[in-house]
Amino acid sequence: MELGMSRGGSLASLPEPHLASKRSRRGAGDGSTRVIDDPWDWNAWQALLGEVTSRPFAQGVADYERFLDIYPTYAKGWKLYAEHAARTSSESGREAVQDYTKAQAHQLDDSVKPVTIYERALVYCKTNVELWKSFLSYLKKYGSREAIMKAFDQAVSNCGLEPSSHGIWNDYISFISKGHGGRGPEDQVTRDLLRKVYQRAVKSPIQNLETFWREYEEFENKGSNPDFAKGILAELAPLNKSARAEFRSRKYRRDGLVLNSVAFPPRGKPKEEEQSKLWKKYILGEASNPHELEASELSKRVIYAHELSLVCLYRYPDAWIEASMYFKEIEKLEEAEDVLHRGINAVPTSPLLHFALVNLLELQSRKEEARTCFENLIQKSPSPLVYIEYMRFCRRAEGVAAARKVFARARKDQHSCTYQVFVAAARLEYHVNKLPKIARNIYELGETRFSRASFSPAPSRERIVGMKLFPTSVGFASSYIDFLWNLGEESAIKFLIERVLAELPKSVDSRRIWDKRMEFEFTFGDAKSIEAVEKRRAAALADGKSSGDEVLGLIARTTVMDLIPVTHQEMNAIKSRSTVPQSSGRADTNERGNTGGSGKDTKSRDRDGGHSRGGSKGNDDNLAFRRSLENLVRMFPKPSHQPTPPVQFVLDRIRETPASFAETQIAKQSGEGTGTSGTGNRKRKIDATGKGDSESGSKVVPEPVHKAPPQDIFRSRHAQKLSKLK
Repeated sequence: MELGMSRGGSLASLPEPHLASKRSRRGAGDGSTRVIDDPWDWNAWQALLGEVTSRPFAQGVADYERFLDIYPTYAKGWKLYAEHAARTSSESGREAVQDYTKAQAHQLDDSVKPVTIYERALVYCKTNVELWKSFLSYLKKYGSREAIMKAFDQAVSNCGLEPSSHGIWNDYISFISKGHGGRGPEDQVTRDLLRKVYQRAVKSPIQNLETFWREYEEFENKGSNPDFAKGILAELAPLNKSARAEFRSRKYRRDGLVLNSVAFPPRGKPKEEEQSKLWKKYILGEASNPHELEASELSKRVIYAHELSLVCLYRYPDAWIEASMYFKEIEKLEEAEDVLHRGINAVPTSPLLHFALVNLLELQSRKEEARTCFENLIQKSPSPLVYIEYMRFCRRAEGVAAARKVFARARKDQHSCTYQVFVAAARLEYHVNKLPKIARNIYELGETRFSRASFSPAPSRERIVGMKLFPTSVGFASSYIDFLWNLGEESAIKFLIERVLAELPKSVDSRRIWDKRMEFEFTFGDAKSIEAVEKRRAAALADGKSSGDEVLGLIARTTVMDLIPVTHQEMNAIKSRSTVPQSSGRADTNERGNTGGSGKDTKSRDRDGGHSRGGSKGNDDNLAFRRSLENLVRMFPKPSHQPTPPVQFVLDRIRETPASFAETQIAKQSGEGTGTSGTGNRKRKIDATGKGDSESGSKVVPEPVHKAPPQDIFRSRHAQKLSKLK
């Protein structure tokens, strides 16, 4: 009997989170109807399981299987299933199947035996202590001694690091002590087995370690060699002490985690997201090696932490990938691959898991297996991204011809071949294969809506054809414009932009195309042409109504990359007064390189904003900070009649140092020996009365001092927790 973790498990294909199971059952009640409508209705499943456990076993098999198809890591469900089978028959684990056809009865022969159910369960729940206890209890009644010994060894190997596994360790020691074949506990073979198990137990961070250590001391001292006992106990004593400390600290690190929770797919619920973060924090805590374990012991702890998390995060692709990456980090590639296969079995339509597996296989030069992985994903869940990644893989593994075959195949898939596939193929030809002519042919293949007869006979324009496959795709048109920009065909760019603007339906937002039209004039036009296009853009985007706001247009005209001609404070003020919907003002440059001007960073900074005029640098980090601050301000409770304070107001308050800070104990300690207190970039002297003179000589009246509370209950509780860990 082998209970090792298999790749796919023994269950058939698992249902998608958004699809209901269509399997029917005789005598379906309200619970069964609800789970057919929504297989993720946990309350309905609980009600149905309550009914199933009270029925004859054969009548409940289908419901057990349906439930465990959806929740394969729910150990309690497997335990109910196996124990129900064991109660029915001590030999085959099945009763008469009069409600089933002969074919169904034949199908049930092997799958409903208690041993088989337990084996299937332990593929998914191998870290669950209660499930192992139930399985061992069953084997003690009906299994051979060899099977029981093997199951005990696998149990402590899979869940022996769990703090609550002390009962299994104790049962294992008791079972060995009974001896075998007439051998008693004093037999040398039995003593060697006991010593081996004791030594594993006293080094594991489990409950009742003190009891295990006393028993082990007594066991060794009963031996015939006192010197040997003294030496081995002295060697293991530090490891036992370390295990006790690890047990206490692990309880602290697990604070807040819900172990063995039901494995739902990501649903965006705050509690589930919080649990996902706590699991990641717990795994990182184990990997940090707080107890300075050896590499082999450390890897056991981290792997066990990953296995625990996968029980709860079974439907989270990122949890499987992180576990696989750890195996890869410790150079266990076979285990890394196995984890990814298990993840694909859990989330069969996840492109991310398939891409991770392809990457691992490609690193090992197993290209045919990687290709098979892509083919399986296309069969299960074809998408534009899958075709694009398949093209890229084939180009790396087999060359240009193979990538073109994938593109040709993608074009036949009407549901999955979006404009992104065409753009990716064209970019591959242009940037990687250095074949701009073929890249242009691909763009023209996707953009063939209008007839050539409507075009000007100019040669540069004859190459441009209308949009047939993607007539309303701003994204495709934008990528095509960028491609022509890279080729430097000025007349072709202008002609394409103008025709796209003329032919796009009014229901399609043309702001991105107008931005590219403005970018074109900024680069190639003059002042008059720029002003004319600005007026056209304003009229088109405002439905013929002029907003009267030309400032944003001027800013867009004079912006170069991330250099803007105003400070961030001025920009916010301008936007707050503007009636024009905000846009980037410049076309995207992700396809092409820098096409316009350059600027030098000035060292002069605006005193109040800290940004240089005439070319201030728009820092992405600063923008992210301001957005985070804005969200924080909105969270503050406020009277219903008062508006949310502006972000700039809060930011200015943060920048300023309050005068009352100068009177606090912290300020006095930090300013000791200097006699100054800082407010912004200014300093003022503090006299003995606490009053100070500013640079202008005006008096500063100190505000009341904010004193700390006499007793901080939170700090006291935290100190108590830390003292328990020592």
